[in-house]
This record gives sequence, structure tokens and C-alpha cells, in this order.
Amino acid sequence: MCDDYQQTAEMAFYVRGQPRTYCAGPYFGKRLSQYDMWPDRKLDRTSPLVGQDAIYVGKGGDMPPEVIAAFDGVEPLPVLDIPAHGVIIHTFYTYRCHGFKGFNALAPHSSSESF
Repeated sequence: MCDDYQQTAEMAFYVRGQPRTYCAGPYFGKRLSQYDMWPDRKLDRTSPLVGQDAIYVGKGGDMPPEVIAAFDGVEPLPVLDIPAHGVIIHTFYTYRCHGFKGFNALAPHSSSESF
């Protein structure tokens, strides 16, 4: 589970085994994407994922409170630095999340978010 469309799509493509990924961003104000149109990617309280564990991958800053509230428990995992030619080009913050409870309804889109 990631917080925006681009990161969610990258994880779906680049992570070994190409796991099914989910975009949490629209549940806390980020723009909608195709992930929100696919019925099998719903993350609301009716999702079949309720009760499951997840890995959350964020790009920095504090974990959104909506994500923390959507799980019974959250614990930080090691920070993942992505190097290219000896330079760190991305840093991802990862969390192990236990007992998904589902998000509330999709949040209104933030008009200040850039594309």
C-alpha cells in the first residue's frame, strides 16, 4: 500500500514478484486514479482486505493519521535508500501494518496538489 498513484504503480512493476498494490492517497485527500475505479482495489470498510496485514510504503514525513487509524497496529520497518551510480535517488519509509480495518469514504480531492 502506498500513498500516491505513481508510487503504487512503481511498486506493482518493480517489486520482485509484482505484488498487487493499493493506493491509499485518495482516502486522505490525494487525487483519484485508476486504482479507485477497480473494484478489487477498494480500501474502504467493505474491502475484502479487512483483517489482513499490509506493508505501507511512504515517501517521507509522518505517516498519514488516516493510515494509522485504518489498522490495529503499525510498526516502522527499516528505511529503504535507493541508490543509482553511488547517489541515493529515493528514500522510502516502510511500515508493517496489522489488522486492516478499512478507510472511511474517499476524501475530497485537494485542489493544491500538483500533477
